[in-house]
Amino acid sequence: MVLRAWAARCAAWMSLVSMLAALVPTPAGAQQLSDVDVLARLVAVPGVSGSEGPVRREIRSLLPSWAHPVTDAMGNLVLTVGHGEPRTLFIAHMDEVGFVVSGITPDGYLRLTPVGGFFPETFASRIVNIETAHGVVKGVVATKSIHLTHGAPPPLDQQTLFVDVGADSAAQVARMGIRIYDTVSYEKHLQRLAGTRIAGRSFDDRFGDTTLVQAVRAIDPARVHGTIVFAWSVQEEVGTRGAAAIARSQVFDDVIPVDMFVTSDTPLESRVEGYAPLGKGFVMRAWDQSNISDIALVRRLAAWARAQGIAVQEGVTGGGNDGSEFWSERTKVLPIGIPLRYSHAVEVGDSRDLHGIVRYVEALATRGVPASP
Repeated sequence: MVLRAWAARCAAWMSLVSMLAALVPTPAGAQQLSDVDVLARLVAVPGVSGSEGPVRREIRSLLPSWAHPVTDAMGNLVLTVGHGEPRTLFIAHMDEVGFVVSGITPDGYLRLTPVGGFFPETFASRIVNIETAHGVVKGVVATKSIHLTHGAPPPLDQQTLFVDVGADSAAQVARMGIRIYDTVSYEKHLQRLAGTRIAGRSFDDRFGDTTLVQAVRAIDPARVHGTIVFAWSVQEEVGTRGAAAIARSQVFDDVIPVDMFVTSDTPLESRVEGYAPLGKGFVMRAWDQSNISDIALVRRLAAWARAQGIAVQEGVTGGGNDGSEFWSERTKVLPIGIPLRYSHAVEVGDSRDLHGIVRYVEALATRGVPASP
């Protein structure tokens, strides 16, 4: 009887402790967030090249309490972990393609100049966000009315590209806080499609940013291999300018850019180039328009990833990445990415590929790039 009473009191105390613990808020740095949760938060904020501040702030808020990144003069966010050799850089860019306000018409329309490479038609008739010094102002990209158009509509270019913010004069636009150089991006958030498929604007390169964030959240900083630098760069879409600043200030043994793999896994593309099916693993982006990696090393890394149970593909695609700034007689550049459809529009990817690339980066940070046999 005594033992049963004692056990009952212990159980009651444990129940009370559990209830009290549940009332204590979880620290932000310890909050459990899935890869897709983090991606959704980063996709939702704007970050047109040159105005990456909102993305940088969101990334900072997601990092664990032990992480103390610095922001350089260019705006790159850089976190250094560990010490000694080898020196390894993981880099992903924060910026996205979009527009900058380049003019205001007397009747209150905004003129735009594209920032980065994309088809302006993908913005036609969309709700957009103008990021002003005082907050976001909504607008809509003007388009020809179908009932007043005879024949094909004119292409969107700088002559025909306007944003309607509801104003009827340049003075009213000024009162709304809109100025020349304010950036414009279209309203966006992550969408879940069937199964593990996900869609959203600016997956390039918010999935790369997510990869680095999740790797930092997962690693033990006392157990990394050598010196690991995680860098979230600026202005990649207009010429890898942020990466160039890092390359001028630091030297690395291995540089691993995390950027999209432009896949031809759609009915609109030829599979002659860039074919990497969604959901079949992240991709070794060893060959593109800016980069040819050490192919023997890439194959060895792919085999190593598969040995860890991580699905990986190999492919050749177009475009470039931040790694082009780091080539030297000492440094190897080994770009990776996940396959994404519809580059620089509303992109579609697979959460399994995102999860795999996070595991891969975490493993490399902890164990290091496998040495030559």
